[in-house]
Amino acid sequence: WTQDNGLKENRIFALAVDSTNRVWFADQVNGLGYLDHGQTPAYLTTAEGLSSNEVWGIYPGPQGKLWIATKAGLNLFNHGTWSKITMSNGLNNPHVWPVLPLSDKVYIGTIGGGINILNLAESHHPPPRVEVLQPYISGRNVILHWKALGYWGELQPYNIETRYRMDKGDWSNWSTARQTYLSGLNSGLHEFEVQAKSFLGNLSVPYKRDILIDPPFYRQPLFILSFAILLVFMVLLGFEFILRKNKQDELLRQSEEKYRELFENANDIIYTHDLQGNFLSINKSGEKVTGYSKEEMLKMNINQIVPLEQLKKSWLMINQRMVQPITTTYEMDILAKDGKRIPLEVSTRLIKQHGRPVAVQGIARDITERRLAEQQIKKSLDEKVVLLKEIHHRVKNNLQIISSLLNLQYLHLQDGSVHEAFKASQNRIRTIALIHEKLYQSDDLANVNFAEYIHNLANYLLSSHTYSAQNITLRINTNKIFMAVDKAIPCGLILNELLSNALKHAFPNKSADGLIEIGFRRSNGVYELKVMDNGIGMPLSIVSGSTHSLGMQLVRTLSEQINGEINIAHEKGTEIKITFPV
Repeated sequence: WTQDNGLKENRIFALAVDSTNRVWFADQVNGLGYLDHGQTPAYLTTAEGLSSNEVWGIYPGPQGKLWIATKAGLNLFNHGTWSKITMSNGLNNPHVWPVLPLSDKVYIGTIGGGINILNLAESHHPPPRVEVLQPYISGRNVILHWKALGYWGELQPYNIETRYRMDKGDWSNWSTARQTYLSGLNSGLHEFEVQAKSFLGNLSVPYKRDILIDPPFYRQPLFILSFAILLVFMVLLGFEFILRKNKQDELLRQSEEKYRELFENANDIIYTHDLQGNFLSINKSGEKVTGYSKEEMLKMNINQIVPLEQLKKSWLMINQRMVQPITTTYEMDILAKDGKRIPLEVSTRLIKQHGRPVAVQGIARDITERRLAEQQIKKSLDEKVVLLKEIHHRVKNNLQIISSLLNLQYLHLQDGSVHEAFKASQNRIRTIALIHEKLYQSDDLANVNFAEYIHNLANYLLSSHTYSAQNITLRINTNKIFMAVDKAIPCGLILNELLSNALKHAFPNKSADGLIEIGFRRSNGVYELKVMDNGIGMPLSIVSGSTHSLGMQLVRTLSEQINGEINIAHEKGTEIKITFPV
């Protein structure tokens, strides 16, 4: 063997053969090499446990032990386990060479330290100490852990070999493992033993630990007793269940009898039909109203008793309940056996089984008498509406007659101030008449479309003041707002006074362009009426009330009547705003 076929170094300084015919060699550089039955050379170095790679001698000893002299002490290779003898555990010089191993002693030559003797038969080092930890038991299986501690300076704990056995059986092989898993143990008390040995072969006293494997739970006395008690309890519970079930069955039977009695004797029609419309049940009221017997009805479909024009509505309600499974109430007619049409008020709901709709249950009430009463009430109401419209019409006509009489008298008057008074009175009467005209023309006899009323009144007043309103632009800002009659009449009179005042007095220069703006709105439970112009402005004496003005007196009086509040601004033109609650 050379470097060409496996050796790391051709200079060999030591050779030896052990009891297994393995050839060992050393080159003082690469550790301990060996040739195992003609295989490629292999090496053991400090990485595998050798104290130094500079090996000076190899000496086979008794019992297959191999002693290796190195630059850093004596090494023992005992069947795969390394041990070291250095200055820390008794050697007086680390440079070992040569070595003479005997059966009871090992003579160790050193370079500079003389001869050291290792007495194998009377070693003062105690064997390693072993301890079994608390086992983990699960049923009939157990996991065991142990630890081994050697004399300081000998083997490291993880290199100490141990073996174990259970219940005085065969020992396991020596190994450095520290745990084992045993399964399928019989119930009862077991004895587990662990033993360790030193690198010199000294054995520790076996460490013993008792392991108790409990019997299966079903064999334990407590379980047997508990099971017996449970069995007795279950028997008693079974008797109790049978008694309660019999009692519940009796209560259910009584409840069904009461429901059946209620079902049969109810004044309303109670029925059920499947999702295709086939009747499944009907009570006596249903037989009485339709004229069909129960046997006949159970052979019929809703298509046979619902008029053709209402079939679509009937199936629409059924399909709607499938989408939204809620109770619905609606009116529909049915055809009795004699062909008579009977109006019904129907309330239906879905019947479900296991969360799925399977049928429809309905309660129907004959509303023939109610329909007749509703028709009578409607007829009476229509008569009252006609009468009330006629009253508003006649009031409007009478006010128109009064206005015409004033107009005739107005034509014969010569005094200008009297003319103005008659004209103002005529406009006020026309304002009230216009309210009644709107009422009898409207379907709502209690409320007036005040936005439309404002437009009509404003157009009327513009036409009655043609001379003063030649160059005046009127702007109206309002939405469609309805107002009760008790508020509409005073509010209309207020608007008449404010608009008439603006047309007559705001623009004394008839050639100048003027603007009058009317605003009316409803917000947060309050009405707001606003009349403004860009004229000369209202005199302070009229605003303060120190100068008598019939128009402003009417405005204030009517505002108090509707609980209104007046605000007047007159710096640039005039703006009068009146707010009052709805």
